[in-house]
Amino acid sequence: MRFFLKNVSGFSRSSVRSSNTQIGRVKRALRNHFVSRRLLKRQVRQTWISQANALARRYNMPYSRFLYLLRQNNILLNKKMISYMGNAENLSFGSLLVVCSKKT
Repeated sequence: MRFFLKNVSGFSRSSVRSSNTQIGRVKRALRNHFVSRRLLKRQVRQTWISQANALARRYNMPYSRFLYLLRQNNILLNKKMISYMGNAENLSFGSLLVVCSKKT
């Protein structure tokens, strides 16, 4: 019961007064919080992919082809690192693209 009282501190009306509605509201809030954490992770991954796609297209190569060439050359970089390289280390990202495209 203490758990529910602590978590309904910002709620209003019967959600604070009635223990039956407290339990339901807190469970629903926790479920929604779990879902929103998953959605945030999905959105961040989509941002990494779109940034990497824009950077690869700057060198006239689509993102899917770039990932294919990375795998063919046994270069193991995840989406986060590819996006970081493109934003922070632009020259190394360009040289990575050149190396991948020359080996095929």
